[in-house]
Amino acid sequence: MSDFGDLTEPRPPIGPPPPPPPPGFSASAPGGFAGVQPPPPPYAPPGAPSPYGPRSEFGMQQYATMRVPRPPVTVGAVLLLFGGAMVALGSALNWFSIAGESFTGFTRGAGDDVKDGPFFLTFGLVLLGFGIALLSARKILAVTILAIVVAAMTVLFAFADLGSLSDSKKAADAFGIDFSTGPGLYLCVFGGLVALAGAIAATAKRRR
Repeated sequence: MSDFGDLTEPRPPIGPPPPPPPPGFSASAPGGFAGVQPPPPPYAPPGAPSPYGPRSEFGMQQYATMRVPRPPVTVGAVLLLFGGAMVALGSALNWFSIAGESFTGFTRGAGDDVKDGPFFLTFGLVLLGFGIALLSARKILAVTILAIVVAAMTVLFAFADLGSLSDSKKAADAFGIDFSTGPGLYLCVFGGLVALAGAIAATAKRRR
C-alpha cells in the first residue's frame, strides 16, 4: 500500500446531500414545473397586439386621455346678452328729431321706403341668441366667431348711420331747421361695442 492509500476506495461525502426537488418539478416541463406556464416575455413579438394598448409611431403606448372640461365663458356671454339687448332697444328708440317730429329706426319719412331699424333689431336678437348659446352649451367656438362678425357689422352700420345723421344735421342747420339727435342710434353703437368685446373675450378664453 502506498502512502496515499487506495484510490479506488469510496470516500465519504464532504457535505450534506442536496435537498430533494420541490413537488411538481419536472425537468422536461417548461420552466421546470409541471402545469406552470413560463412568465410572458417583456415585449410582445412583432405583429402581436400589445396587452397595454396600441403603440404610437414613436414606440410609446397610447393611453386613453380624459377630456378636460373647457372653462365657461360667463363674462363674454353676459356681455353679448347686454350688448344684444341694447342694440335691439336702440333700434326702437328715438334716433333724431327734426322740426319737432321724432324719428326712430322704424319711422319712414317722405321718399324713404327702407329704414335701418329692422336690421339693428335683427342683429340685436342674433347677439342675444349667441349669448344664450354660450351660457348653455359653453363649448361652441363657431358661435363666438359668428358673434364677432355680427357685432362688428352692427358697429360699422351704426357708425355709418351716425355719419348720415351728422350730414343731415349740417344741412338742417344751414336752412335754420331745428334738428337734434336722440339716444337710439348711440345705444346701437354702444351695444355693438359691448357685444364685440364679449365675443372677443369669449373667443380668447375658448382657445386657451
